[in-house]
Amino acid sequence: MFREGHNMLKQEDIAKLAGVSRATVSRVLNDDENVKAATREKILKIIEAYGYEKNYISSTLASKNEKVIYAFLLKSVVNHYSDELKKGLLYFEKENKGFGYKIEIVETSIENPESQIVELDWVLNNCSPSGIIITPLLKNEIMKRVLENERVKFLSLDSVLSDSISHVGANYYMGGQISGDIMRGVLRKKEKVLVLKFPGDKVSVEQYYKGFTSSLQRESIRVVEAKKDILNSHNFLKEYLNEDIRGIFSNRYTLEIIKKNSELLTPENDYKIVGIAGNPEVNDYVKNEVIYASINEQFSEIGYTAGKIMFETLYKNRKCVEHQFIKPIVAFKSLVK
Repeated sequence: MFREGHNMLKQEDIAKLAGVSRATVSRVLNDDENVKAATREKILKIIEAYGYEKNYISSTLASKNEKVIYAFLLKSVVNHYSDELKKGLLYFEKENKGFGYKIEIVETSIENPESQIVELDWVLNNCSPSGIIITPLLKNEIMKRVLENERVKFLSLDSVLSDSISHVGANYYMGGQISGDIMRGVLRKKEKVLVLKFPGDKVSVEQYYKGFTSSLQRESIRVVEAKKDILNSHNFLKEYLNEDIRGIFSNRYTLEIIKKNSELLTPENDYKIVGIAGNPEVNDYVKNEVIYASINEQFSEIGYTAGKIMFETLYKNRKCVEHQFIKPIVAFKSLVK
């Protein structure tokens, strides 16, 4: 298959021969300790047998200077969102640290879009970044910076900035639509669903709502425009639940809603709750049949993929514009460990 000593072997080839992922091969090559001894030995034997060297990238990578990428993430009320994006980005950075690939994280509040522009301007003017990964809020202002800094590669994260700029994110409309399809499948005739529509977070909320309502007849939905301070009240759902309502959907704060209404939302009362999960604790309520299903966005994978596309753009001269939407995982009781 491969000629020994001819540097034809790539990490992808080693992965296929070893029956592991390319990421595992990369971790072994970078002396990552988090690889099982047996797996490490298997990979090293293949490398030795085929005379693999890192030459497949040495001509394009080793000769280049360090590339520093600044990732602008949004802090929100749900820490899980930014924490998972950060985890994915930094995991890819760790895998590729030997190539001089560095990711700096800059976090600003989702409630203060102007602060993101201030931080972006400071980085562009003082840090000579090779690339910018950004969850864009004030898109026109950011596009102005894109046009003014042609040497800097931009990639939008979790919200499309432009058709001409690569993007990685969740398909929030799809997540809402999946939620609606699940709810439609469990409601009986004439039963209704209560939709708690909290104010938008400028990235996902409206898309979740549109996707959800696209799957259900309008007469099946009772929409409540809810403000965050409603979460301060104990059992506040009493005001909105009646005999017709057997389903509940919220575009935000699923965990908080469950905790504040613990006396009402029990397995015995059998409300069909479909939640957008912003916290892994939600899966415990799925397991205990308080929640029928949760929609879990794969933010860590989104971050990892964003880091990978930026890497290939900077080091492999990737030219094509790519828009990747990472599908959510739907958690039912039978699927939650």
